[in-house]
Amino acid sequence: MTDRVNIDNCPSREQLLTMLAKTRLDVPGRTEGRSTEHTERWVICRLLATVAALDRLRFPLSVSHGDKPDFSIIWPGLSIGIEVTEAISTDYARCLALAELERPGAIIDMSLFRWGSKSKSLEELRGIIKATRLQGDGWVGDSAEIEWSRYIESIIAAKRQKLSGYLARDRQWLAIYDNLPLPHVHLAGAAEKLQSLLEPWAEKVGFDALFIERGPVILEMTAHSICFHHLNDLW
Repeated sequence: MTDRVNIDNCPSREQLLTMLAKTRLDVPGRTEGRSTEHTERWVICRLLATVAALDRLRFPLSVSHGDKPDFSIIWPGLSIGIEVTEAISTDYARCLALAELERPGAIIDMSLFRWGSKSKSLEELRGIIKATRLQGDGWVGDSAEIEWSRYIESIIAAKRQKLSGYLARDRQWLAIYDNLPLPHVHLAGAAEKLQSLLEPWAEKVGFDALFIERGPVILEMTAHSICFHHLNDLW
């Protein structure tokens, strides 16, 4: 097994999938040494495995791990830069880490971490992990889909502002690992809401394509299309 994603002149889809399957995707707990590199490796390997299964790649193919963007994919005649990020509420991430340290197995009320809500103090987070019942308002109607679209839009906006500083590539992709504090989200409906928030695409997105991993699905979105791909999980 390997823990690096640096592939040089891979000759075929079959060999790429074999190499990806041998890559370690272990992700430590938030208080146990988890780093940005763990998340980046998780996202890029699962995305590459999925687009390879869709026959979207050409060979020989090389993949390198760098910075701005996080990854570059190159094959004859084309280069693609891929920026990777995690979609998660900052307070929710803090709460998960606190629970790992102080109350493993705590049931955390996700509805207390709404999009745009005021930042919580340490004592407020401690109160959440100690609670024995749900305290929030929950979600009704399509409120989870609306909130999801707003969360994702804000993450895209933050990455778009840095896009001009990336290395020049023929195409630029943004890959997002969805770890948002939300219940079941009807992804098709949420994607439509997100699409409306991202118009005009060139001004609000800038990337050629978005890939959002949520559960067993990768949502692919461009200026003109929305597609849902079954995640090709080799691990």
